[in-house]
Amino acid sequence: MKIDFDKTMHKLQFQATKLLGDRTRLSKLTKKAMDMVTEKHQFSEIKEDVLLSLHLIWDWSRGNYKGVSKKSLLMIAGSILYLLNPFDLIPDFILGIGFLDDVTIFLSLIHRISDELNKYRHWRQGYYYE
Repeated sequence: MKIDFDKTMHKLQFQATKLLGDRTRLSKLTKKAMDMVTEKHQFSEIKEDVLLSLHLIWDWSRGNYKGVSKKSLLMIAGSILYLLNPFDLIPDFILGIGFLDDVTIFLSLIHRISDELNKYRHWRQGYYYE
C-alpha cells in the first residue's frame, strides 16, 4: 500500500483551510484526534510525536503559540481530517489494519514538519516549565 501524502493533503487543502479559520471547531476536532491516538495501539511507536503535532495546533488555535508556518498548520489540519474520516483509504472499522493508512499519513507529517516539531518542543518546555 502506497499513500501519496502530497496528493492526500492537496485533496484536503480546502477543508483544512476552512478548519483553520474556525478555531472552535479545530479545537474540538484536535481533542477528538488526541483521544483517538491515545487509545489506538497502532500509534504506539509514533504516539509522542503525533500528540506533539496535535498539541502544536491546539496551542496555535488558542493563540498560545505563533511560531509555526501556515503550510505546517495545513498539513496538521489535513492529517486530523484524514484521521477522523472513518472511510479513508483503509476504512477504520477493518480490525487490525484500519488505522495503518492513518499512521502512514502521520509518519509522513512528522517527517515533513520535524523542524517545526523540534522548535515547538523547545518552546513548550520553556512555556510549561519556567
